[in-house]
Amino acid sequence: MYSEAYEKGRVALLRFRAESISDYEALDDINFYPPPPEPKYIYYLGESKNYDEWDANVKRREAEQKKFYNIYEEKMIETKLPYKEEEEEDESWWESNEEDSLCEERDEDVKDKVKSISNKVNQLLDEVKSLNGVNDEVNKVKDEMKLLNSKIDQLLHAIIR
Repeated sequence: MYSEAYEKGRVALLRFRAESISDYEALDDINFYPPPPEPKYIYYLGESKNYDEWDANVKRREAEQKKFYNIYEEKMIETKLPYKEEEEEDESWWESNEEDSLCEERDEDVKDKVKSISNKVNQLLDEVKSLNGVNDEVNKVKDEMKLLNSKIDQLLHAIIR
């Protein structure tokens, strides 16, 4: 069953590879138009007022020695973010005595539960050890039964002959 699946998988893989190769080779036959030749000279046919305005802005920024994104930084500084700090109460939550006592009570409860669980585990381990002793006795009885069966078989063979 595995060898049949292996062969089918191998054939499918080879077919996939063959199709991929044929697709790639088919692309080689397609003839694209040659790219248009690049112009010998570059001509600028724009409005000079756009260039004049851009040039004036660049010179003004260089004279003021501002960063390129300085306008956006100034806008962010001017905007006030809606963040309000809440007033702290007199007692800090780090120093709460009520919570400490609750935590201590919980810790004691957890410790008691851990002790009871460990005691139960120890009891179960003792029972398992005692069962291992019983298991050894059962194995001894099985061995004795095998010996008795073999002796009975020998006696029966001796009587039959």
